[in-house]
Amino acid sequence: MEQYFLFKAGRSIPNNTFKELVNETYRERFELKFNDHLSGYIVADSRFYDALSLLLPVVNSDLGLSMTTVVVHRLDELAWASLDFAFKYKRQSCWHLGDLVFEAMFSGEDNIINHVKTQFKHVDHELMLTAQTFIDAGLNATSASKKLYIHRNTFNYRLQKFIEQTGLDIRDYHQAFYFFIAIKIIYM
Repeated sequence: MEQYFLFKAGRSIPNNTFKELVNETYRERFELKFNDHLSGYIVADSRFYDALSLLLPVVNSDLGLSMTTVVVHRLDELAWASLDFAFKYKRQSCWHLGDLVFEAMFSGEDNIINHVKTQFKHVDHELMLTAQTFIDAGLNATSASKKLYIHRNTFNYRLQKFIEQTGLDIRDYHQAFYFFIAIKIIYM
């Protein structure tokens, strides 16, 4: 599943040079978009995270850029608010959304918390229960389906519907961690 790698720098990013560095570091398919001269995002699969950990020190040393990145499952207000939060407090690093939301809880960052609270309002209660049970079962689909007293195929169908509705693939650890934190925030 594709993910979004948002980035923001402390000074102007030389677009062509940055794109060449990404091309040299990551040979798979990706899409690079610039919002302005300081920020943008890359759309790629989850393997790009490993390339990013190699790329950031090069960007920081060779281009002299203090760059911060955030990995998210979709582009929305929460994603951009998280990038701003990371850039303000956690520069020169790469963060997953769940880690930042966790940090925001303890920093009293109400903007991010409010975005999290509204993100799942449109999701059907049955799908939320399915996803929450999956998390509670340690990402074990068989155990979750037994806890819900439903057939495994029914569970898989509901989980897939949750993923389609939210863009959040909770079979991935980092996205599951974000959902775990989001549940805590929603039911606080």
